[in-house]
Amino acid sequence: MSQGPADDLLPAHLLFLLREKGRICPAEMEKDACRTLGVSRRQVKAAVKALTASGEIGYSFEHGRTCLEPGFLRPVRLGRRVFVMPPEAQFSPGSGEVAVRLAPGPAFGCGRHPSTRAAVACMEAVFDRFCPVRVADLGAGTGVLGLAALALGAKEALLADTDSWACFASRQNALINNMAERVCILQEPAHCIEGSFDMVLANLRLPTLLELLGNFAHLVRPSGALVVSGIKEDEDKVFLQKALLEGFCSITQHGDGLWKALAFERTSGPAPIKEIS
Repeated sequence: MSQGPADDLLPAHLLFLLREKGRICPAEMEKDACRTLGVSRRQVKAAVKALTASGEIGYSFEHGRTCLEPGFLRPVRLGRRVFVMPPEAQFSPGSGEVAVRLAPGPAFGCGRHPSTRAAVACMEAVFDRFCPVRVADLGAGTGVLGLAALALGAKEALLADTDSWACFASRQNALINNMAERVCILQEPAHCIEGSFDMVLANLRLPTLLELLGNFAHLVRPSGALVVSGIKEDEDKVFLQKALLEGFCSITQHGDGLWKALAFERTSGPAPIKEIS
């Protein structure tokens, strides 16, 4: 079957959509292309498949939602010091900079979501204060946060997720970064994790984070750190106030677009309640 004008315009239109939105769910992309260009869903799926195969676009998975985003072809800066990149990319780090190599996959992205970048910024602030030895990344996905912590100097990391593909991705990425011997991967919900950690990382949505606050209080050792992300900018006061009641003292916070990440120190007892401005 010969291609028509719409077929020729379709790849460029899909790339334009991603540049405009940064990230879009496949169904929304199909609907837009079908409406704008008059193509069929089958044609859109074929174009997406071709663009994915070429590396120009890729799939990601954040907060239970599969999306399409621009391709992952070169090093991407997540924070002051942390970069992520595909396995074959070349990288010449500057002073103090570290890189995590991530394998491309069908369900999980490269960590460029604003909530991930915000979490990395807060994690780097923790490493400016002290070097955590043992860290836990809960709801780890590709394992990017836990592996970044290892790259920054942590000695061992527990990566936990309920999704079997997430655990597979974490395992592959640990191998790619020569960190497999320093990583423990568990297919378990966050509330089932036990132990004592110098730093706990959790990039999850607010309702889940609030449910896990009691667990965080048991997992983070006294004077250890908690970094949470996946919080929208109008939700941070709710978590801050409840975290204070669980004995966490705010260290810093970082916003990226509509998302925020918060970093805390675990005190030996509940902190006094104070007004959150």
